[in-house]
Amino acid sequence: MAIRAWQCGDEVLAAAAAQHMSPASLSNRFLAGTGGRLPASYLRHIAAGPRSTWDAQVAVGDGHLIGWAEYGRIPADSRIADLAVIVADPWQRQGIASALVRALLPRLAAAGIDELGADTLPGNRAIHGLLASLFAGRLDVSYQDGVVHYTLRLGDMSTDRRDDTPTGGLGTNRLGTDRLGTDRLGTAVPAIERTGLLTAV
Repeated sequence: MAIRAWQCGDEVLAAAAAQHMSPASLSNRFLAGTGGRLPASYLRHIAAGPRSTWDAQVAVGDGHLIGWAEYGRIPADSRIADLAVIVADPWQRQGIASALVRALLPRLAAAGIDELGADTLPGNRAIHGLLASLFAGRLDVSYQDGVVHYTLRLGDMSTDRRDDTPTGGLGTNRLGTDRLGTDRLGTAVPAIERTGLLTAV
């Protein structure tokens, strides 16, 4: 397995990876049912490739996309972004999600982002554990609109991370849509497109 930056054409690999993602993993990621597939509007927006409002880090193996961690922000110079991660089911609980998030952190800092937000379902124990392991003592937590909302200030983080974190999934509400339904990734999307910070990992 290798971890690298998102490249143009990865949207094709992402669409193919969806066959290895269970409905539960996808629901965790998007905080709603998706019919067992990545939403079409989501595939369209990632097809635009890396840009100032969106970018991702991917895990690849044997020519397949295993998972990816992404961030989105609007406007392009915002210092606040939302983080999301998904890992295909056969590779979950192997530390891939935490590795992806760690790999993305320096790029977030380089992009001028100093605060992250993410939402996850209350019952998603794997993602709660992942966040607690990676960012223990640096998280603000609240409960809004039926989901647990996390806020993390990147400037408060240390560099040492553990590698034995569980993986499961978490999603950010605002990565796909904010509270008013505005797509922070660039296009208007329905409520079903809400995404989770770390959703299926």
